[in-house]
Amino acid sequence: MTTISLDMYQAIALAALVYCLGVVLVKKLPFLSKYCIPIPVAGGIVFALVHLVLYSAGILEITFDSTLQTVFMTVFFCSVGFTACFKLLKKGGVQVFMFLGLAIGIVVLQNILGSSLATVFGLDSKLGLCMGSIPLVGGHGTAGSFGPLLEDNYAVVGANTVAVAAATYGLVSGSMMGGPIARRRVEKLGLKSTAAAEGNEVAEVNDPIDAKKFTNAALFLAIAIGLGTIVTAGFNMIHFTMPAYIGAMLIAAAIRNIWDARGVDLPMQEIDTLGSFP
Repeated sequence: MTTISLDMYQAIALAALVYCLGVVLVKKLPFLSKYCIPIPVAGGIVFALVHLVLYSAGILEITFDSTLQTVFMTVFFCSVGFTACFKLLKKGGVQVFMFLGLAIGIVVLQNILGSSLATVFGLDSKLGLCMGSIPLVGGHGTAGSFGPLLEDNYAVVGANTVAVAAATYGLVSGSMMGGPIARRRVEKLGLKSTAAAEGNEVAEVNDPIDAKKFTNAALFLAIAIGLGTIVTAGFNMIHFTMPAYIGAMLIAAAIRNIWDARGVDLPMQEIDTLGSFP
């Protein structure tokens, strides 16, 4: 079998090509938009299937340098932290906390079910977590972070592969079930976005990206990521294993809400744009 090892530059170039493939597929195949299948997933599944056939036939194996994976993942989740606005949660009232309680219950049930089924099939119960809330709630980013942690720290063989596969399945199946249902509800009830009226300007900003704000956004991300490493180190000191991006995300959320309390506007559109690059 021929093996091709891609360095980080070649890997990101291939990722860009796969993304472009996803753009074409979503434009050409209406059902992908109908079921809310993301562009990276559309292109990624095609690449994964092609690679699977070539690998299974003993023709070709492609390996990737994952150096930039951690960097981009941290930037992305840090940008997510900047969207955590406690002021908006307060406006949501009791219903927000009811939804939070329901979500926590589902997370616990997913992990119990995953670990139990793994044990029934004679697998490591911790592998069941890779089919529970880690991929199904956290998605690919969380799967890509916790998978290696389980492999390196707890010797769970295949944890990363299983977690990423489960995240892909959850994303696709969730989109196919939730997308059409949500679309029908929106059309039937004539719902419109109220994000701007509720003070969540990030969702509906149409102003062109300003160079100064874009630079400020990059600075905020860099500062939050840097301070986040200290938070992550603190977690490690008390033997609380968390992915590296958690610290950056917490610092970003703290910065956002401190500045909200002071009435200062952050360049949220630009932060969201920077964070969406991965």
